[in-house]
Amino acid sequence: MNMKYSYDYFDKLGDPDEQFIKDFIKDLKDLKILYDEKDKIDDIEDIDSLMEYIKGKMHVKGKMQADLEEIKIITENESQQFKFIFPEIYNESTVKWKNDDSIRKLINHCINKNKKKEYKYMLVISHLLPILVENSYKNLIDELVTELTYTKVPEEWYQEEGSNKIQKKESYLSIREELWGYRFPRHKVRPLHSSIFDRIEKVPRHQVTLCYVPLPGLCTFPNYKDNNILFPRGASPFVKLVMSNSDELLDEKHASSKIFESPFFHAIVKFKWHIHGRIIFIIVLLIYLAFFLLFVTSITLDFNKDKAIVDAIKNYTNKITIEATKSYITVITATIGSETNSMINNVTIAETVKSNIGVITAAISKASIEVNRDKLHIITLAINNAAIEVITSEEINQTIINLAINDATIAEINSNYVTEINKSISNIDITTLNETINSTGGRLIMIVCLILVAMAILLLIRHTIIVVKNGFGKKIFTAPSTYVLIASAIVIVITGFMELKFLDYGSNIRVQFQAVSIFLLWICFIGLLCLFKKIGVFIIIIMHICRRTLWLVFLLCIFIFGIAHSMLVATSMSPPEFDDEKNSPKENTFDGYGISIYNIWIGFINAGFDYLDPWIKSPYMILTNILFTFFTSIIIMNLFIAFVNNIYEETRERAYTEWTVIRARVLVFLELAVSFPQEKFFLSFLIAHFGRDDKGCFPPTILYEVPTQKVEEWFKSKQSSNETSTTNEESSTNLFLVTFCYIKIRAGPHVIVNLASVHDKKSTILKLL
Repeated sequence: MNMKYSYDYFDKLGDPDEQFIKDFIKDLKDLKILYDEKDKIDDIEDIDSLMEYIKGKMHVKGKMQADLEEIKIITENESQQFKFIFPEIYNESTVKWKNDDSIRKLINHCINKNKKKEYKYMLVISHLLPILVENSYKNLIDELVTELTYTKVPEEWYQEEGSNKIQKKESYLSIREELWGYRFPRHKVRPLHSSIFDRIEKVPRHQVTLCYVPLPGLCTFPNYKDNNILFPRGASPFVKLVMSNSDELLDEKHASSKIFESPFFHAIVKFKWHIHGRIIFIIVLLIYLAFFLLFVTSITLDFNKDKAIVDAIKNYTNKITIEATKSYITVITATIGSETNSMINNVTIAETVKSNIGVITAAISKASIEVNRDKLHIITLAINNAAIEVITSEEINQTIINLAINDATIAEINSNYVTEINKSISNIDITTLNETINSTGGRLIMIVCLILVAMAILLLIRHTIIVVKNGFGKKIFTAPSTYVLIASAIVIVITGFMELKFLDYGSNIRVQFQAVSIFLLWICFIGLLCLFKKIGVFIIIIMHICRRTLWLVFLLCIFIFGIAHSMLVATSMSPPEFDDEKNSPKENTFDGYGISIYNIWIGFINAGFDYLDPWIKSPYMILTNILFTFFTSIIIMNLFIAFVNNIYEETRERAYTEWTVIRARVLVFLELAVSFPQEKFFLSFLIAHFGRDDKGCFPPTILYEVPTQKVEEWFKSKQSSNETSTTNEESSTNLFLVTFCYIKIRAGPHVIVNLASVHDKKSTILKLL
């Protein structure tokens, strides 16, 4: 007879109430699982205390009692002779996390209860999973994941509330993509979640079977009496699972790898993405793109302003140069020329003072280049002073015409020149230059960008505090993306301050910071694109290739540095070949270590060795060139290509899983940052958020669709594997019984008594034999 289930039973399936904890503790006592008479287990009232108790039983301080008894048995039945191997090596005394058999019994008890339709017992497994992952119980996790994969929805879940009538469909047609998820139980008021993206993501109809995640409470946040909205504490088991892997890339040897590969994990991530992750990501992406456009616009306007200022300064410089030239020629003509000077005589004078005019022009041009372009009075003063003071400079006093004139005439020329140039400067219009310098450019937009950056920094600081408060600080500070974000924020803020003139290190330094800022913004944009499957999969492959080829690249760099250093030493004392066309030695192409490295790198990339042309007849350079080409272009490059191809093939098979884990990590960060202990609070209508007690976002469990053919193939392979395992187990049991009898005959009854208390009987029997 089918049981009648109420809606409240399923709705609270993920809530570990006090009565359930008491029932579970009673089971531990009755079955003697992780329980001793001396344990004070009756004081446990919540799931956190229960998990701490189980962790205490898993963690062993020092050697396990079973290991000590095992050594005692072997010692009693063997002569006291010197052992060639230290017993401490194989008695597992250094392993602090044990009790695999007891944990396995606990897991099996919960699974059996679940099969008996007491579904809430799997709540313990949900909270136990992160602990198993953290302490590397990979063997138990792999067994558990295999048991929970493609768990079909129980037929009782199809019935109506308060009724025994069941309308179950073993399979049905669907147009949703594989592993599409739904919350369970359904909401009493809200309709089935749907969005415009769901309508786009339809696939051709196919036969599916409805499965569920048999881990109630996996996605549920703990119900702490915590009203701290700014820095809420508490994390769901799902959050702990995702954050268990400190590396941004998935390690296939990590204890959580089997969970991340499981279909129910993919279904959970897909469900969370459709429910709340996607809309939050789109909002973040749009805000980022808006900021990107504003920042680029500000830099572009600033660049246009700088260009306009350069043009205006150049125009003003040309005017000053022309006036300075006219003034000097006028003064020279009036001072050393006769009253009857003809045009021809004036030209002669101009040719004579040509060197002086060149000195004046060069001084004015140099001042216009080195001048600070941000303030009008500094620009005009620097250029004007250069035009005035050059007349008394050492350079102009050493020209031919000045050396031919007496000091009194030179003093008169200089005085008249200063008077004449000041008169000309006062008549030059500086309105255009003034307007160009005082234009706002991109400053107002940069102020908006800095406000957005300040808001983003505050949010990141809040998020970091939340992550650290929940015990995941190490995970966030070991991720390279964290430091990319920090570097981006710092560089952008410095760039903004430079553009607003709060920091003034010159236009050249500002341009360098602007270039670095743009590059980092593009890197961050690529990081956001990782959440799109078609792009993210390839980015993950590239990250694996970069990481795993690091040592090969390091070896290549050492080889290039070595060749560059060797060639630098070889060419330092050897003169280059003689260039017959120019009738001079050829240019030294190894002038410094940096240039030497650059030459070798260009030769490695382009397989061109033009830089060796000045030493083409040197035997050492020819031999080095041949060896370098052989080891780099032939051996290392082909090895690199083959290695990259192998990495690609290995990574491509699990790239989708790794991309899902990255998306899950982003979802976790969003949940910790945007979910609050209470849904309604002051200014809640202004802040995008959702409550942690919202069963729509964090349901007790999740249903998901799987192609029927895939489910059938899975159960067939599982059944075949179980049959093989059963056969092997029966053979092992028979062998154990035979061995047991043999030991009883040969060793005596006292060994059998001691054997009963041994933790690992199989290994002990093998040692006794």
